[in-house]
Amino acid sequence: MTRTDNIIKRAIFCSLLILITSLKVMGLPYCDVRKFSIIDGLAANTISDIAQTPDRLMWFSTWNGISYYDGNSFHTFRDEADDIDLLSTNRFMGIYATSRNNVWCITSSKRLYAYETILCTFVPVGDNINKLYNIDLRVDKIYPIKQGNTWVTTKSGDYLIRINGLQREGNIPELIKVGQDGLRSGNVWHIWADKKKRDWILTDKGTTIYHSQFSTPIPFKWIREVGDNIFLATEDGRLAVFDENNKLNMIPLPAGVTRINQLKNTGYQLLIATNLGMIIYNPRTFKTEIINVQSPSQPLAEVKNIYTDDFGMVWVFTDGMGVTLVNPKTSAKQWLFADQQDPMDRTTSDSFFITQDENKTLWIVPNGGTFSYFDRKAGKLVPYLLRSNSSGNYRVPKIGKHFLSDQGILWIAGTHDLTQVAFKNHTYRLNKLENGEAEVRALCNTPEGYHWTGYANGVVQITDSKYQTVGYLAPGGQIVPNQVPFCPYPVYSIFSDTRGRIWIGTKGDGLYVRSHEGVSHYEHNPANKASLPHNDIYDVVADRHGRIWVATYGGGLALAQEGETGLFFYNRNFGLPWSKNSFADIRRIFCTPTGEILVGTTDGLITFGDNFRNPQQIKFYQTCYIPNDTTSLAANDVNFILEHSNGKTYISQLGGILESIVTKKLLQDNLKTKYFKNINYNEGIVQSMIEDNEGNLWVIRESSIDKCNLKTGKTTVFGPNDFDYNISFTEARPTHDPATNDISVGTPFGWLTFNPATLKKSQYQAHIIFTSLHFTGESESIPILHSKKIVIPANKRNLTISFASLDYSRKYQVKYRYRLEGHTSPGKWIDNGSSNTIGFNRISQGDYILKVSATNSHGVWSKYIAELPIEVRPTFWESVWGRLTLLLLLAAVVASIFYSYNRKQREKLEHEMSLMKNDFFSDASHKLRTPLTLIGGPLQHVLDTEHGITRNSREMLVIALKNSREMLNMLNKVLRFDDNTNFLVNGGLNENVNEEGNEMEKVEGEIDDTPYPST
Repeated sequence: MTRTDNIIKRAIFCSLLILITSLKVMGLPYCDVRKFSIIDGLAANTISDIAQTPDRLMWFSTWNGISYYDGNSFHTFRDEADDIDLLSTNRFMGIYATSRNNVWCITSSKRLYAYETILCTFVPVGDNINKLYNIDLRVDKIYPIKQGNTWVTTKSGDYLIRINGLQREGNIPELIKVGQDGLRSGNVWHIWADKKKRDWILTDKGTTIYHSQFSTPIPFKWIREVGDNIFLATEDGRLAVFDENNKLNMIPLPAGVTRINQLKNTGYQLLIATNLGMIIYNPRTFKTEIINVQSPSQPLAEVKNIYTDDFGMVWVFTDGMGVTLVNPKTSAKQWLFADQQDPMDRTTSDSFFITQDENKTLWIVPNGGTFSYFDRKAGKLVPYLLRSNSSGNYRVPKIGKHFLSDQGILWIAGTHDLTQVAFKNHTYRLNKLENGEAEVRALCNTPEGYHWTGYANGVVQITDSKYQTVGYLAPGGQIVPNQVPFCPYPVYSIFSDTRGRIWIGTKGDGLYVRSHEGVSHYEHNPANKASLPHNDIYDVVADRHGRIWVATYGGGLALAQEGETGLFFYNRNFGLPWSKNSFADIRRIFCTPTGEILVGTTDGLITFGDNFRNPQQIKFYQTCYIPNDTTSLAANDVNFILEHSNGKTYISQLGGILESIVTKKLLQDNLKTKYFKNINYNEGIVQSMIEDNEGNLWVIRESSIDKCNLKTGKTTVFGPNDFDYNISFTEARPTHDPATNDISVGTPFGWLTFNPATLKKSQYQAHIIFTSLHFTGESESIPILHSKKIVIPANKRNLTISFASLDYSRKYQVKYRYRLEGHTSPGKWIDNGSSNTIGFNRISQGDYILKVSATNSHGVWSKYIAELPIEVRPTFWESVWGRLTLLLLLAAVVASIFYSYNRKQREKLEHEMSLMKNDFFSDASHKLRTPLTLIGGPLQHVLDTEHGITRNSREMLVIALKNSREMLNMLNKVLRFDDNTNFLVNGGLNENVNEEGNEMEKVEGEIDDTPYPST
């Protein structure tokens, strides 16, 4: 055999050993129980029915309306106290989910309504049917068919109603009377649709396929589809098969079968609950086999209920005590029962209750027993105390009306409340004290495979490699079976050295060392400088040379040294050059394989090397927070240090962040650090760190544990949904077992051990739904649910939209992100954190599509994306008509400006031309006036003095004189026109008529005053 074969075999053996160990300590089932009431938003405390629509919303009918629950809150719909009466009463007795996400509702008066989730309103379907057919519809039961049809049975039994969609969509309900379409009776046992979409109606007087020629008077009560065959059974013991050729053939059953109570199947085999027991019918061989479930503990033969689990096992209920487990392959059977010792802790059921969760754990209430789970390895039922995890620890006494949602969550309608039971599995082991609870502050794994645990109450517990308690450390050093305190002070550190000694550090009681010789106790002695510098011991480690270093909180660092009478300690008062004024409070010490020692104090980080002969020669280097230096420590209060196998050193601080040291040489002052970006700092401070066999860095937070893959940069958060009891974690140094890869951490009431391979996230794909719209300034929100589009009025642009990830576990790690198509950049998502609302402030008009993505309660992103079209209506000025009006107004303003400008330019030009004319006429008139005056004067003189001129000559002279004077008068007008006119004001149109007339009179008078000579 080669060396390689030996290695492979050894690896296989170790893997099997790890697997077996994991199976022993992991996978314990438990229930996370929550209670809801009217205080949490339910419409009423009395719940009459429960349903879940295909969109995954949970609906509850109550005596005061219906409510849905989206995982965050309850939303109620009912007839309010106003002038609009939608419902006959708010008291609902039953609800049924449709394939279109609507909800059929039956009131206490047997009236039929539908809550339509597109319009988010009640539709009076029953009243519409009454008006259509002139009947008084009183509903008995509703059968929603997956293909979209809904059958309604009535109290009178005279007819059935078949509804295919709502009436407003153009769908008219069908009324089918008894005797019509093969319907033999209105007393219906069941209505069901097969995979060929045929509706089967089973009544007390026969069976009919709707809209088919098949109808039989045989009153089949049970129906089961197995492969291509449909099996039918009557209550009185007859069995038939409706084959793929649409033929009904009777199947003979063993003699004595007079009653059939149920049909089930496991694979191709048909299981029949009869008065003789359970009959297994093989349709391939046509053989039947009777399984008698009678036993000394359960003498009844008649089987009332059958359940098949995912492992192919059959659970058989009778009216007797307990339940019988049957293996249909071997016909082996086992009677099982479980009950609580205290009857007050019992949880019973009104009907047969059995189910399996997503972890394949089977939960059951055996007849006469209590709520239990099946331990497959032990082959027995284990009673489980069903109580809420709240501070009240309310018990669940009975499972009455209940419903299993798609997540496998159980919803129970109690007498005055609603109970939610989430079935989970412990993927870890929580180890506790046998008596009482105490915080774990110290953990240590010894080379022999034992686990030592130190508690805050002074108890030291020892467990073996299978985490079974071996005993407790007594004050004298002995390991005793009974729980006793080792010392009266909290145990803060435990360390095992290479010599097999156990070093136990306490808070307030110094240091204990357990060896083969017994227990030695070392305390601070002010009179002895070589004693412990302080009695608060937070950490004990050994360097690569085997020297023991002790971290005290108050006295600084101490080095343990062997003396003649025991140990003495080098410290700041005795031979150790440690600062006497600072760095006194130490939380952690870490020794690297290469000889560097890092000490985390409340005043910063200290580093030094272990290569020394005399402690007085040690050179200590300081790294502290430096203001405005982003490469320095983020805070001085260092609480944990870890060097990863990749060579990087990580430091966490209280009030700071997690950092890695980027300086290559640790032995120098002011080491440079870098912010570690792979974790979310909103989850709390870093308590400690540990590395597993695969090189993953596990970061222990206050209430969660982060798994950081340093190669890919991916971080997985395991929070309260992964750990029970609202668990939190302490500052205890975690331990890692390389042999099993198990990691142990401290908690306030024990220590928790998990294997990285078994700590998995739930892959449940949560649906997302938009729930409500709220406009700023309004008191009520508007439900939107499955609205095809929301329209935002122009005057209501400040709004908030709510949505939900439909995961009904506790929403500790649910995160949301969104994008607004039409506004957000392509491919970009906006992180919304844990908030399930988005606020819009003054959103612009236009058409958008709001897309929301979410995680489940374990932080795993869902593949589903919810989309909501949004139309934001424009204001008048944003509309086409408004923009056209603005355009026309702008054109009018531009035209007015253009017209005014042109007018002014024209007036300016005309004024300039007028001035030019005035200048011309003024110059011309002045130049003409003198000659005319010189012409008129001589002519007048000739006429006045020369009397001998002829009459014709005189007349000619008079004409010339008159014309010269008229021309002179015209020139005077021109001069006056130039002097009195403002062209910019009136364009020269205003003229003083009176002055003109007077001037004319004056000129004419001058002429007329001249006497004409007589002829």
